[in-house]
Amino acid sequence: MNKDQFMNKLAKQLSKLPETDRKELLYDYEEHFDTGMMKGHSEEELVSQLGEPRRIGKDLLAEYRLERAQVEKSVKHILQAVFATMSVSFLNLILVLGPAIGVIGLYIGLCSMAIGLAITPFLFIGSMFLGTVEPFFINLFISITLGSGGLLMGSALFFVGKWLYKLTLSYIRFNIRIVKGESAA
Repeated sequence: MNKDQFMNKLAKQLSKLPETDRKELLYDYEEHFDTGMMKGHSEEELVSQLGEPRRIGKDLLAEYRLERAQVEKSVKHILQAVFATMSVSFLNLILVLGPAIGVIGLYIGLCSMAIGLAITPFLFIGSMFLGTVEPFFINLFISITLGSGGLLMGSALFFVGKWLYKLTLSYIRFNIRIVKGESAA
């Protein structure tokens, strides 16, 4: 494979990136080829040193998505980072998707529970109009307690969500290093 074939395959892998970022990454590889050729290496030698452009593209895309998720914190960016990391190797499908589904499911379940608890005072008020509240004060205090617990739990889950976001990014970074054969530390 020559330089043009390599660059075309790499550009195809990076097609999901914004144009400016894609051009910057491709420029780095163009520069690598120019430097290598000035040192007397052939295009084929440089291509074999770099490796498979498909693999390089997946690695670059995963790193880009991870950096983007660190800078612009949103559910969209963290999901893009998770899916880009899964595409790096088949093993990542198990090592990233399994924990991601478990953590997201647990977090959504806890948020649903907090919302359910927070609305119990409103349900109590609604049941008063239906006349189904017996013993009134016990149910009033229980609903206020559950509602307060739901609000406290919701507040705590806000901070837990931020922590889980950072933990997920750290886990993805760790996973990418392991897959690339780098040190885990």
